[in-house]
Amino acid sequence: MGAPEIDRFVVRRGLNELEARAFGRLVRELAPDVAHLDACDPNAARFGRAVRAFAGTPVRVIARHHADRDNRVVGAASIVAKVERDRAIAVLASELGEEIGSGYPCDPRTVAAVRRHLASDGLPPPWIRRTWRTVQRVKPVRPGPTLEAFGP
Repeated sequence: MGAPEIDRFVVRRGLNELEARAFGRLVRELAPDVAHLDACDPNAARFGRAVRAFAGTPVRVIARHHADRDNRVVGAASIVAKVERDRAIAVLASELGEEIGSGYPCDPRTVAAVRRHLASDGLPPPWIRRTWRTVQRVKPVRPGPTLEAFGP
């Protein structure tokens, strides 16, 4: 799923639901008896219920905050996911032919790359989510018309 599709979903349903659906799909495909999850929703129990519903299969879901810290299997999965994410960012940087940083909002190189790509018209290119808070935070503020623009 690309940035435009994610943006459309996030506007209608929210990022937490998108992630719960993705977790649910994985749980359905892997068919475990128990699924331990690191909850991205502020309400971990709600996230667990959503994942179970989207899985559409009987499964015990244990969703907790900081599960990647407290559960070795979840921690290992988190490391694998981060490595894959880093590879995807490296591929994108190579395709663009420029430094884009780590892709994390706290990375000054990432913020600088987002600013560069918003500089011309304030709109992100198709590979950056418009709904990403970093885009909203660094988006150039366009001054509105002044009273003088409306004439005497």
